[in-house]
Amino acid sequence: CSKSGAPGSWMIAQEKAMPIIDKHPKARKHFTSLIITHLQTSVPSLILSLPLFYDFDNKFKTLLGLWCEKRVYFPGQHIVKEGCGGSRLCVINLGRSTLEKKGIKIRTYDSGSLFGSNLLLSDPTYKVYLGTLVAVQTCHVVIITRQVYLQALEKYPGA
Repeated sequence: CSKSGAPGSWMIAQEKAMPIIDKHPKARKHFTSLIITHLQTSVPSLILSLPLFYDFDNKFKTLLGLWCEKRVYFPGQHIVKEGCGGSRLCVINLGRSTLEKKGIKIRTYDSGSLFGSNLLLSDPTYKVYLGTLVAVQTCHVVIITRQVYLQALEKYPGA
């Protein structure tokens, strides 16, 4: 532990807290809820700033921000798995993850990184994730499904 902030407040390093959280599923669920609630307000600006949707109408992007899924992944958890079918775009809102292909680390994804855009934007039939995305740090991930993308596009076709 290291002392930080106001007198009497303590900050526990993530690497020291994870073994405790791993042993207590109720605590993990509670922390997940806290993280999602705390970072909820950051999602709209994240979606508005994504280069992938630069030329899209802001109303379209707002719908994506409202309708997307918000999830938390702890270190070691798989965000997506290699070879599994999918049609979701994963945006690392906060945290760090690595892409592994057949167990070999290929790339690091930091806050603001996108994974799965090719599956979101194309017909997902016979489409699979090219690697496993693994949380290295606690990650707040915004997930835009193909269904949400198409629904927003239906509302704002000029996007």
